[in-house]
Amino acid sequence: MREASPLTGSSPPTALSSQSFARRKTAGPTPDWSRLQDVSLDASALKGVPLFSALSEKELKKLTPLFRERSFDAGHMIAQEGKPGFAFFVIQSGRATVTAHGAHRATLGPGSHFGEIAALDPGPRAATITAETDVAAYMLEARDLRKLVREDATVAAGLIDGLVEIVRRLEGY
Repeated sequence: MREASPLTGSSPPTALSSQSFARRKTAGPTPDWSRLQDVSLDASALKGVPLFSALSEKELKKLTPLFRERSFDAGHMIAQEGKPGFAFFVIQSGRATVTAHGAHRATLGPGSHFGEIAALDPGPRAATITAETDVAAYMLEARDLRKLVREDATVAAGLIDGLVEIVRRLEGY
């Protein structure tokens, strides 16, 4: 199932790595982030994400090693509306539902993404994302992205260009 991102209205990336996930289940609201593993995410998979769309292949290859594997049981609340955001996610497998203000907004599937703004700003989440089935995802923590932005002005400039495109689209330009 391929659907647009409910937060940006964009199409999901299409070239995710075919690497299978070793499923680790997360129980309870406080996952053990120290047990995450580095995974191989194809840089071209991120080209379809508006935030990263202005980055060159070289810049995307600096970003992909920062992603980590995460898995969630069906029913797990991955992100909660109004709570601080901390990461950006690309769904590898499974389905998740998006609700905002109690209303169903979208269903996300493989290749869908969410949390672009949370990757840059720890402010409140705009929607709740709940795993409808078991979900495997690639996760980019905000602190890792911020570190790269501080170290690489070209990546920072590319992200600004991506944000400008998002704003223009939202403003109807």
